[in-house]
Amino acid sequence: MNRTGLAAALALALAVGLASCDAGTPVQGPADAGEAASHASASRIVLQPKGLGVKDVAGATRDLTFGTPKLATLEALTAAHDGVAGVQSANGECGAGPLTFAAWDDGLTVAFDNGDFAGWSLGNSGATTAQGIGVGTTRADLDKISPEVRESSLGAEFTAGEIGGLLDGPTAEAHVTTLWAGVTCMFR
Repeated sequence: MNRTGLAAALALALAVGLASCDAGTPVQGPADAGEAASHASASRIVLQPKGLGVKDVAGATRDLTFGTPKLATLEALTAAHDGVAGVQSANGECGAGPLTFAAWDDGLTVAFDNGDFAGWSLGNSGATTAQGIGVGTTRADLDKISPEVRESSLGAEFTAGEIGGLLDGPTAEAHVTTLWAGVTCMFR
C-alpha cells in the first residue's frame, strides 16, 4: 500500500475506531433526519482549539469549551444536528484513560472524560475552523496558518496551535483527512 493509501486507511480506522469503540447507544433525541441534517449541521459547527462553537438558527454562536458537562454538550450538538442524536460508545483502553464518545454521521466525534467534554475529532468534510480549515483543505491552504508537519506512525501528521490532524501526503497538493483537538484516543 502506498503512503497516500496508508494515510487514508489510518484516518478511516481512527474515525471508525472512535465511533465504534464499544456498544453504540443513541444519545437522547430523534434518530432519523438524513443527509440534509449532516450538511446543515456542518455549517452550524465551528472547530475550535479548546472546544466547539455551535451556531443556533439565528447564527449566534455558543462556545462549548472543554470541561462543559456531557449532558449540556450532547444537547447542544444534537440541536446543531437538527435533533439527530449521536451514537455513544466507550473505550477503556485510551492513553488518557477510559473515555466515552458520541459520534454523528457527518464525521464529528466528541470525547468525554469523567463526564465532561474533553476533545473532538472530525473525519469527514463539513465543519471548519474560523479560518476555514477542515477535512479536504489542501496542504497549501493549511500552510497559511503555519502548521508543524511531521511524519508519525499515523502518517503525515500536523499541529497548528492546539489543533492536530493528518494529511494524505507530504506535498502541497495533499489534503487534510482528519482533524482533532483536546483529548483523543489514538494509538501511535
